[in-house]
Amino acid sequence: MKDKITQKRRTINLVFVLIACAFLGYSTYRLVADYLLEQKAVEVNAKIVEVEAATIGYKAHVTYKVEDTTYDQYHVDLGLQTNLTVGDYTKIKYNINNPAKLIKNNHTIILAITGSITLILFVIFLPGRIKIIKNSSNQKRLKKEGLVIETDIQDIIINNRGKKYKKTYPYRLRSKYLNPTDNKEYIFESEDTFANPNDVITKYQTKKVKVYLDKTNTKNYFVDLGSLVPEIEVVDPREYMKQFYKKAEPVQEEQPKEEENKKEEK
Repeated sequence: MKDKITQKRRTINLVFVLIACAFLGYSTYRLVADYLLEQKAVEVNAKIVEVEAATIGYKAHVTYKVEDTTYDQYHVDLGLQTNLTVGDYTKIKYNINNPAKLIKNNHTIILAITGSITLILFVIFLPGRIKIIKNSSNQKRLKKEGLVIETDIQDIIINNRGKKYKKTYPYRLRSKYLNPTDNKEYIFESEDTFANPNDVITKYQTKKVKVYLDKTNTKNYFVDLGSLVPEIEVVDPREYMKQFYKKAEPVQEEQPKEEENKKEEK
């Protein structure tokens, strides 16, 4: 039984978890890259020769001296330091192996943004993803190692405590099973589903549903709503038509041997 709404929610959850992982990967890469650059960085005071307005903040033409060589750098980012002017000094970093190359390893704002987004997405979506993975793993294990029983459908309820979708609460199926061993009746309840089980039950006149039960813990079970749909044997139409035509072919009656012998004597 297909539940498109639940499947859609799981897909959205997976997409946002992957986005969070991507932001986490970028933040980690940026931190490592900045750390490695810092090992090669030398900080000096550079003199501002010219200041120009940029899209955000200001940029400057600066000069700095390393040993006996003076270097010029253009479009050096001053950020929002509007109080700096020509003749003032600003701190810059150059590569110790190549003084003509500046090092820009201060990505505090970017890391703050990506880190915040990562944290928010993980807090919202990661618990749901972990729950989905655990449930899926448990269901696979129960199908492989658990005890399967056919239970009688009892009723369909609306779970008023479940997460709504467009002001609609999900359904749950309840079934019962009378254990012949201890003569006790057990009640099982399915997970939330937005596909009304009544539609499938009415269509196929289904009265039973399979439940996969943990052999060591009766509280751990899985109500297989997919078992509400009967298994239909798929027939190859080509093979079916071959058999149909064989049955439809006219049968030629054999002439009696006496008539054949008379014809041969003539």
